Amino acid sequence: MTNKQIKTIFLLLITLILFVLVFLIFRPFLNIILWAILLSLIINPIYKKITSLSKISNNNLLRSLMAAILSFLTILLIVLPVFFILYRLAIELKQFYLWLENILTTSFTFNFEVLNKQIEDLIYKISGISLKFDISSEILKIIKNRNIEITKIVTNILSKIVNIIVGIFFLMITLYFILTDSNVLLKYFEDIVPIEKNYIRTFGSKFTQVMDIIIKGYFIVGLYQAIMIFIILIIFKYSNPYIFSFLTFIASFIPMLGATVIWLPISILIALTQNYIKGIIFAIVAGILVSTVDNFIRPIIISNKIKIHPLLLFFAIIGGLIAFGYNGVILGPLFLALLYSSLEIIKISPDQSSNEKIEITE
Repeated sequence: MTNKQIKTIFLLLITLILFVLVFLIFRPFLNIILWAILLSLIINPIYKKITSLSKISNNNLLRSLMAAILSFLTILLIVLPVFFILYRLAIELKQFYLWLENILTTSFTFNFEVLNKQIEDLIYKISGISLKFDISSEILKIIKNRNIEITKIVTNILSKIVNIIVGIFFLMITLYFILTDSNVLLKYFEDIVPIEKNYIRTFGSKFTQVMDIIIKGYFIVGLYQAIMIFIILIIFKYSNPYIFSFLTFIASFIPMLGATVIWLPISILIALTQNYIKGIIFAIVAGILVSTVDNFIRPIIISNKIKIHPLLLFFAIIGGLIAFGYNGVILGPLFLALLYSSLEIIKISPDQSSNEKIEITE
């Protein structure tokens, strides 16, 4: 081994060690950086449109002021409501447990007793083991355990309120600098990464397209459906609107069925426990105002663009929640977008990819 090779290996080793150390320094702020990137993808088009005006485009002070205002409004209108919704979810989960316990132990007791007997007979025929099975108590046990877990999470969040306020402040600052210096940061990234600039730009273009589709075609549509089901539940004076709205948002990513898996059982429960006509009206209203969006609005948003199959997004969000906690809501789709963009780089040359639109059958 020559002296030059030894020096090269030593330099690479030092660089690797420094990279690890820098990663450890930035690690506490990774969540803030990732959330800031996501929020910037949402508000950056607004920022660019405003700053393109003749009076603002040539004035750095006005551009910086506009970025600061948009960053503050984003925190005020998005982040704070998310924390409020988490708090309400924790409260409603306790109410939901009591409501479900009442349903399982009164209204449908006979049906569950028949089902319990059938399950017991099936187990005995298969294994020869005789045991008592109570499906209603098992459901209640699962919900109670999840209720305790979420209550602990919310309690932990509230106990660290000072850290959360500091984190929100850092998030606003990070978002501000991403808006004002995105081009500078991108050029700096292109200069330090040992990859051809064409590949980096193509990757950035594909990643932006994919995230744009995920945000507009799925997250915003899911948010719309969650808000509509919340309003409908309030109008019909149905309990636990925050829980069912959150479940509707998650269900909106399920292929074919979507939000129907939430509002249809609710309409059936309303028909069985309250009034048949009221249940039918609820189903009609929810079907028109909630699920129609899947058939009309979503295709308009994602037409002629890169299409991500909703099943992939559904598993990305659920898997992200399991692997990374609440941050998995962003990390799951983010990693999926990064993988998709990387595969597009491999499949298409940089010169072609900048001008072509790729469609994947949904």
